[in-house]
Amino acid sequence: MRLVAGDSGVRLRVLGRHRPGRSAYHDHLDAEVVVTSGFANGRLRLRLSPEDLDDWGAALGELGAGRDVR
Repeated sequence: MRLVAGDSGVRLRVLGRHRPGRSAYHDHLDAEVVVTSGFANGRLRLRLSPEDLDDWGAALGELGAGRDVR
C-alpha cells in the first residue's frame, strides 16, 4: 500500500510470514513502513496480525469514502 502527496509518501511493505506453521500465532506478517519526503526518509520494521490487516482495510475504506482516519 502506498499513500503519496506531492514529493512525500508512506508505504507499507509486507515482507512475508513471520514463521511458517499451522498455529494461529504463525499468521503474523513481517512488514515495514517506509516514509519518504523532500527532507527526511526512514523505515520502521513491524509485525502485523490478522486483526491489524482488518483495521488497515477498514481505514482504507474510510479514506476511499473521503473520510478522515486515525
